[in-house]
Amino acid sequence: MTNAQIELETISTSLTVSDMDRALRFYCEGLGYKKGAEQKHEFDPNSEAAKALGITSAITRVCFVSRPHSRLEIISYERPKTALKLVQKPPAQPGLNALHYRTPNVKALAARLVELGGTIVQSFGDERCIVADPDGMRIQFAAVPAEAIQAVFAG
Repeated sequence: MTNAQIELETISTSLTVSDMDRALRFYCEGLGYKKGAEQKHEFDPNSEAAKALGITSAITRVCFVSRPHSRLEIISYERPKTALKLVQKPPAQPGLNALHYRTPNVKALAARLVELGGTIVQSFGDERCIVADPDGMRIQFAAVPAEAIQAVFAG
């Protein structure tokens, strides 16, 4: 099967957070996501799911948020409670590096995200900024025309 034959649609990106309510404020009030369905799951310590996740037992809270062309599954562990703020992963390490967005007003968005618990990692004036969410996930946004983004991803 060639890549051209694979039908595939991104459903969402999953983020584990230490505080669900704080994360929902950050992503909904700061980045304009709309809250969708919310679920709680309890994992039996002997279940295959608990073993696959590497936990003995857990209660998770999951909330789905969306905006045009972007959906996030936000997960928090209520038991065991994630108590520590996550340390930012260096960008050169494998794994998810950052979420990227386009905005016409970089400074205003950076200021709003800081009000909601974010931390400015690096600022490039009016053109681009990197802000860490309250758990250290990097959010990068830039004031670039939509055509420039389309050109990059068009190949």
